[in-house]
Amino acid sequence: MSPPTASTPIPKGAPNPAAGNGTPPPFLEYLNAGFSFVPIRADGSKKAACSWKQFTQRRPMQNHAEFWATRYKGVAIVGGTVSGNLETIDIDAAELVEPFEASLETEATGLLAKLCQTQTPRQDAEGRHGRHYTYRSAVPVAGNTKLALSEPRPQFNADGTPLIDRRTGQQVLKPETLIETRGEGGYFLTVGCSPQCHTTGNLYQHVGGPSLTALSVLTEAERTTIWRVAKSFSRYAESGKTSAKAPSHNSNGTGKKPGDDFNERATWEEILEPIGWTKAHNYGGLQYWTRPGKSSGISGTTGMQSADGNELFVCFSQNAHPFNGTNEQGQPGKSYNKFSAYALLNHGGDFKAAAKDLGKQGYGTPAKKTKTRQACVMRDDPSLPNTTDLGNAKRFAAQHGDDCRYCYPWGKWLVFDGTRWQTDQVGEIERRAKQTALSIYAEAAIEPNDGEREKLIGWGKKSESLPRLQAMVSLAQSEDCISIMPDDLNQHPWLFNTKPGTIDLKTGKLQPHRREDYLTQISPVDFDLGAKRDRWERFLEEIFLGDRDLCKFLQRLAGYCLTGSTRDHILPILYGTGSNGKTTYIETTLAYMGPDYGLKAPADFLMAKQAVHPTEKTDLFGRRFVACVETEDNRRLAESFVKEITGGDRIRARRMREDFWEFSATHKVWLATNHKPRVRGTDEGIWRRNCLIPFRAHFEGEAKDDRLPEILLDELPGILAWAVEGCLEWQRVGLDRPGEVQTATSEYRRGEDSIAGFIAEACCLGSSESVRATDLLHAYRDWVGDKGMSQKRFGDIMTEREFDRTTINGKVWYIGIGLLPDFIHEM
Repeated sequence: MSPPTASTPIPKGAPNPAAGNGTPPPFLEYLNAGFSFVPIRADGSKKAACSWKQFTQRRPMQNHAEFWATRYKGVAIVGGTVSGNLETIDIDAAELVEPFEASLETEATGLLAKLCQTQTPRQDAEGRHGRHYTYRSAVPVAGNTKLALSEPRPQFNADGTPLIDRRTGQQVLKPETLIETRGEGGYFLTVGCSPQCHTTGNLYQHVGGPSLTALSVLTEAERTTIWRVAKSFSRYAESGKTSAKAPSHNSNGTGKKPGDDFNERATWEEILEPIGWTKAHNYGGLQYWTRPGKSSGISGTTGMQSADGNELFVCFSQNAHPFNGTNEQGQPGKSYNKFSAYALLNHGGDFKAAAKDLGKQGYGTPAKKTKTRQACVMRDDPSLPNTTDLGNAKRFAAQHGDDCRYCYPWGKWLVFDGTRWQTDQVGEIERRAKQTALSIYAEAAIEPNDGEREKLIGWGKKSESLPRLQAMVSLAQSEDCISIMPDDLNQHPWLFNTKPGTIDLKTGKLQPHRREDYLTQISPVDFDLGAKRDRWERFLEEIFLGDRDLCKFLQRLAGYCLTGSTRDHILPILYGTGSNGKTTYIETTLAYMGPDYGLKAPADFLMAKQAVHPTEKTDLFGRRFVACVETEDNRRLAESFVKEITGGDRIRARRMREDFWEFSATHKVWLATNHKPRVRGTDEGIWRRNCLIPFRAHFEGEAKDDRLPEILLDELPGILAWAVEGCLEWQRVGLDRPGEVQTATSEYRRGEDSIAGFIAEACCLGSSESVRATDLLHAYRDWVGDKGMSQKRFGDIMTEREFDRTTINGKVWYIGIGLLPDFIHEM
């Protein structure tokens, strides 16, 4: 359809007939390889020659490829889901190519040969070129990500003069990108571009590994290895992004803190070599280290400095306990300064204990005035506590302070029962207060002074009264050794508490219950590595039709859920119609997790509804596995809420009649459903979380074992051991989503993108095409069978996909897109 008046405007980036001649880029070859791609201007700008955002959601059609081949000399391939989870490592700093390849070969022999290696046009003064390393991933890839940055470097204006910061009058210093990725939502120029497409006049050339059209598919573990090696070349740590901040504890007023002093005086050799770390090599001012248990490879680096001047150790290994090789963004590379490393190695991450220990070793310089935390003692002098309410509170703290804590934000007492800390719901605090009151008579019995003895007896009688007992308990709440905050509880993500002891999930071994772990949760199941689980493993093979990759993936996912880590930011969606094992799997997992670690949330917990009340969020505190079972059709996912509760950020919540308080997320939320929830968003933020796990089996009639849930309850100790094994495997290789899950999730995503489907089926694209906005909207509504899409929302989506608009005779027209004849209706 053409506008009634005026000629059709040419959209920005329109084809240029004078682009030049020569061999065209292999558009059709890339189309057949399953890539999405766009034409590139032949002017050195690297800009797309058309509105290209739409091609991050769908691939071009053959007529696009044929048309572009006649007009353009440049091509860029679009990364991410649309091209089969395509990702490229872009090394712009040519001097890093050789050491990167050497390090990658050392870390994982043969992995470099799996990568398509493309030499990029730009070269340095020594004639070295940058590289693109391209592959497909078995799991969805992230958006463009900077993996390695330089140290802050002086910045200049276009004319070569220094760039000055107007506030400070100094030349601007800024880190430059050395290595980055091109993934979801991004594109990269490649083989097939003419020399005019780059300012150097040089070509992109394939120099090693498989060709672009025959790419290898890397596992999640292989991709993580590449990222880890790339990030090891970074020379810049952002302020506030390290695990390096020393606490204010034991700062001794204006004196130097022991932790700060240790950061200045200690060496990394003194810290790392005694526990088995060995030096690998030195490059570019960084010392590369190999973890204990390995003879080669990159496990960490030292030599990079934080913004506050501390020298950092950056760990990249997932098997370097107690160091963590994953940062807060879920990417390889977590940094520690010397004090935080010392605290982790010698005091389990307890900064206060580490500072105290270092102080005894002579680190730190005390100031004139000091302030220390009071211990649970009856008095500072050897005399008895006073015969007052405060004196009784001191008595209570001295007698019961090891086993009693009070949490002010909750307004609740907690008592250690020998296995965990429990909120007092049975009057245990009152019983102990009465014991404290009666103990005053024991004090009187050994008092040699007759007058003081009579005084104590009289006070003992008064202390038995309700007002005195209440005052004792009330004043004891604020005793230094008794008050506690929610953040002090359940702060060990690698501990899982069970009846016989606490499992260290880093090693899979059982250790005794300890007060100082401050765990409030416990699984009701015994932990026994040798316990039977034959029926459970057979059940998994039945529900996944013998697919061993899916069975192992569920084991790793179950192991991940035992931990308090949320680094993978995932929403597992168990999908399948009918009787297929979803509910049995969920109920069995809840059984070995127990009500402290597991939670069955309301069916609509993840669905779009009115705002979630803060009290609902408190149910997530300390939980590690949260299951929602949704059976209704056509329900929409509450996407913002899903991002919030799967993002790993701190959560602000409160219970009824409580003040607001915050807690760190430890939960992993699962959804089991007979109907896929509707997802409006097309952004990577929601789709990198969604993980569709297909349940294709059906158990009807004789195939259905009604006794199965009961049988599996008998195997819970063995099933818990199975999950712990999965946790160890997850730490070794990551979740590593199998192809079945990746394919199902991709199909789910494509099915939910109704706009892309409509454009692909009902529209034609090209610079000569145009359509009235209202006609396009009506055609979309008819095609999708949903009248709910508003004109404003539709317009916003079309703008996001970079379709141009113009107004002619007061009517809005879209340029570059039109309706196919079968979808044109007279209005």
